[in-house]
Amino acid sequence: MKSARPVRSRALVSEQVGEAVNQMDQTTQHNAALVEESAAAAESLRLQAAQLVECVAQFRL
Repeated sequence: MKSARPVRSRALVSEQVGEAVNQMDQTTQHNAALVEESAAAAESLRLQAAQLVECVAQFRL
């Protein structure tokens, strides 16, 4: 039964690697969603800044 121990050990390592890959995938997807949200917020701020510039331009002498 000595050969069963390395097989179980490899199976455990394989399972741990699979779990780590799944966690990395979830983290990557979450980060991608955050990037999209940040890009949308940045675009919104850019538009608001442009509107503010237009408003302030009306008061220039």
